[in-house]
Amino acid sequence: MFNFYPSTLIHTALGCIFIMAADISRSAESSLDQLAKEFPQQVRPLVQKYCADCHSAKKKKGELDLTLFHTADDIRNATRVWQKVIRQLRDGEMPPKKNPQPSADERKRLINWTEQFVLADAVQRAGDPGLVLMRRLTRAEYNYTIRDLIGIDLRPAEKFLEDSVAGEGFANTGEALIMAPDLIPKYLEAARQVSAHAVLTPSGIRFSPSNDPHDWIAEAAQRIKDFYARYTDRNGRLPLADYLETTLRYRDRDPSVSLSLEEFAAQRSHTLGRKLSAKYLRILWTAFNDPHPTGVMSDVLRQWRASKTGAEEGLHVAAARIVVANSSNPGAGMTFGVPVPYGIPDASGNTADQGFIWGSGSHVVVDFGTAKMIDRVYFVSGYGGGKRGAEMEISHASAPAGPYTVPQGGTIQYNTLIGGGVLRSGGEAPDSTGYYQYRFKPATARYWRIAMVRVTDGHMPRTTSFHFGPISDVANISGLQTRLWKINGQDNHLIGSIGLFGSHVMPLDEESGMPRIYADEYASFAKLFPVAACFAPVIPVNRDVTVQLSLRQDEALSRLILDEREQQQLDRLWDDLQYISQEPVEVLYNTKQFVGFQPADRIQNTKKFSAMIPSLEATAAAFQQSVRASEPRQLTAVIDLAGRAWRRPLAEAEDNELRQLYKTLRRKQKFSHEDALRGVLTRMLVSPHFLYRIERPAEGEEAVILSDWELASRLSYFLWSSLPDDPLRTAAAGGGLQREDVLTTQATRMLNDPRARALAIEFAGQWLQFRAFDQYDGKSESRFPEFTSDLRSAMGQEATDFIMEIIRNDRSVLEILQADYTFLNDELAAHYKIPNVKGSSFRLVEGVSQFGRGGILAMGSVLTKQSGALRTSPVLRGTWIVETLLGRDIPNPPDDVPQLPSDEVDKDRLTMRQRLERHRADAACSTCHAKIDPYGFALEAYDPIGRLRDEDLLGNSIDAHAEQKNGKSFEGLKGLQTYLLENQDEFIKQFCQKLLGYALGRAVELSDEPLLADMQMQLAQNGYRFSAAVLSIVKSRQFRKHRSRNHPLETSL
Repeated sequence: MFNFYPSTLIHTALGCIFIMAADISRSAESSLDQLAKEFPQQVRPLVQKYCADCHSAKKKKGELDLTLFHTADDIRNATRVWQKVIRQLRDGEMPPKKNPQPSADERKRLINWTEQFVLADAVQRAGDPGLVLMRRLTRAEYNYTIRDLIGIDLRPAEKFLEDSVAGEGFANTGEALIMAPDLIPKYLEAARQVSAHAVLTPSGIRFSPSNDPHDWIAEAAQRIKDFYARYTDRNGRLPLADYLETTLRYRDRDPSVSLSLEEFAAQRSHTLGRKLSAKYLRILWTAFNDPHPTGVMSDVLRQWRASKTGAEEGLHVAAARIVVANSSNPGAGMTFGVPVPYGIPDASGNTADQGFIWGSGSHVVVDFGTAKMIDRVYFVSGYGGGKRGAEMEISHASAPAGPYTVPQGGTIQYNTLIGGGVLRSGGEAPDSTGYYQYRFKPATARYWRIAMVRVTDGHMPRTTSFHFGPISDVANISGLQTRLWKINGQDNHLIGSIGLFGSHVMPLDEESGMPRIYADEYASFAKLFPVAACFAPVIPVNRDVTVQLSLRQDEALSRLILDEREQQQLDRLWDDLQYISQEPVEVLYNTKQFVGFQPADRIQNTKKFSAMIPSLEATAAAFQQSVRASEPRQLTAVIDLAGRAWRRPLAEAEDNELRQLYKTLRRKQKFSHEDALRGVLTRMLVSPHFLYRIERPAEGEEAVILSDWELASRLSYFLWSSLPDDPLRTAAAGGGLQREDVLTTQATRMLNDPRARALAIEFAGQWLQFRAFDQYDGKSESRFPEFTSDLRSAMGQEATDFIMEIIRNDRSVLEILQADYTFLNDELAAHYKIPNVKGSSFRLVEGVSQFGRGGILAMGSVLTKQSGALRTSPVLRGTWIVETLLGRDIPNPPDDVPQLPSDEVDKDRLTMRQRLERHRADAACSTCHAKIDPYGFALEAYDPIGRLRDEDLLGNSIDAHAEQKNGKSFEGLKGLQTYLLENQDEFIKQFCQKLLGYALGRAVELSDEPLLADMQMQLAQNGYRFSAAVLSIVKSRQFRKHRSRNHPLETSL
């Protein structure tokens, strides 16, 4: 397309169309009739006289035969040719200087008639949607569409051949998107690849980055871990210090500010950068404000009331140790700021200073002379300094009667053979006088538990534990005595855990009858401050030696933290894990294997596990029944996915066809349910409804509006190169997308979405030629070894991030020419010699103009690509500016023109300017080089890989001065930018033309000139913000309509 009239005419003539559209439309036909009558007598003779010598059937210079135009109607069918004629006449390039020249009056008459005729034709055809061929998805669109359809960026079309370009130079143009025969098997393979990543769940399907079922299990477990991590650390512990601190701050808040605890929790969550549970804060708040606390909680409450806001450091230490000061302990502080362990009274009534009790399950500690039953006890002593590195594993152990002592210290050193099993741990323990003593009775205690504690210097311990199913009779303990003494001169505490399961008799001291702490007091404390809210690892560490595949222990999390919606979400996540892993079936299989391979000397254990099999079989059978019940839901999920993939609701016949295909695969082909679903998925993805962007033309001759679904698809592929998302589908389903306000709202929303990055890559990247720059290999590796793949990737990302900034923040499109910011990482900043940019991540860097950067002209991707392998090229850079940024047409050089040297390092030691001046001495070269070289000279201060330089490779000083043919001059990047901005109309027109051609998927036609004028006007009136051009397009008739089947203009103009 060529600019065949000045910008003043654009805004006065074409721009007025939108003010006086009716009058101009009515007069356009009469104007064309009058001009048509003038053509044979006033215009055609001039063409024959001054143009036919070069542009006839005999010579046809430039592949142009102007003798074919006998009538004005012939011109209407080839207006693009005549736009070029106008430009050549205006620039004085036709006829050639050596040929006879028309008089000034003749030239004026020819130019005026042609401009008026083309303008009148443009007015009459204004708004014509043009011929848009049915387009298949481009390679990029296919990848983006699959990504947004399944939520995984698989890029199955990455190895497809690059698409050709057409129209305004884009791959999404119908003429370029042929369906070559070799594409069909590639599409089939890509569809199969996508379907192999489908994962069945109880409610439907999801997709995974992997096609390996083992990875699907790990991903399901990771989703649970991620859920736990919202509220807990990696060990499943709550950030108790944050909760305690929040209750203090809420207690001490400004009383004049009305703020609920839930609102305060939301504020604190934002401040802390982690989510706090309003539910748990309410539970704590209620407990801390209990008017009648007892036992342990009375001590806790006293300390909380004595604590002051601002003692955060002490709170964190206290919370990490999970200890509370005992009021009976002489000298103990009464504030969380001074961490003091909770003492365990012994038989004499004294309190052991270093005692810890963390509870889980039911705990009963009663009169020393009375025996009581308990379900589970954990004794875990806390953390301390000194040497670390404990690792403890408890296997099946048969323990004879007698005391066993675990020394207190920084770690555990314990290697003792116990009966038929081994209880061991490794590490080094400093000397200490304290100890734990456990006395087991009767002679045999059975463990089916693995516990592991790993501690590294300076870090909290990480504890992992699980057990093999129900255990009913681990041990009867007739005596258990715990004495914890101070460590002389050392800040060390025992690190380890002992777990006792089953029913246990636990008299603490046979001689005393004094009651100490009652069960309900310990139970309430344990429930309020659990040692862990969940078993965060989800899957046991030693999975290879277990029959269970996962372990769910999150009762405390659900009870204290989660609301009803979150509990349901967590249940669904666990359902998914069980379904994907087939755990009930696997546990049954593992148990049978375990029983079958037990040696004869363990017949007792075999019987115990054999007794579990009937129950496990019943569980597995119920699970398999639920799996079968989920099959219809999964088929429906696949068919629902087809509606999204085909970008419209399915017709009833299409729905039935897919269901019938599933039935055929199951019954006739004997496919499994899972394989049949994958077959339906594959069929869905090779359908023309997926591979093509189908717009069904209506009968008749008039252009008709697109359906809401077709319009939604046009909009999403324009802005995202992908399918409509849920909000856009909702708007289309409701029939409101035809409303201009709804369309504008959707387009504005979509421009601010990360998916608009596709517009930066596919539109701007193709237009400005930085797309796929990371794959550019046009430089000599020996001359430029620093031009690495990482640097190429960084240069490409700089350009993409820069355009995305303009799109996302609706900046002026003139910033493409000149801006005082760019996007850099450390490597690219070093290449540009811009200081104070550290790290590999990209960020916006302002103030870069002082370093010779800012705008597309100074970007390494452009400067590098528009250079030779060994040297700069003012010709390539100048041509890029003239053709790409300004939209001017530069003819290809004649075949017999000698080539310039490929290297700056040449024996004649001439600069590139000197070589080009010598080259321009050839008359065949001078005209074009006079148009392009000045722009390229202005960028000579940048070397072949985009670095600033003061001299070339031969040591010649850089001369970046440029002088235009019209006498105007400028120098260097800043001078060039200033010159282009002073003459910005050409750039704005080119930007609009390229954007419109990309949006419509076709070449811009004469009938689009009024729309281009409107785009330019909207840009000027709205600060040249990017969205102004986009909204002008999406509200236009060209974008919202398409030609009918019998439209009179059946071919592209």
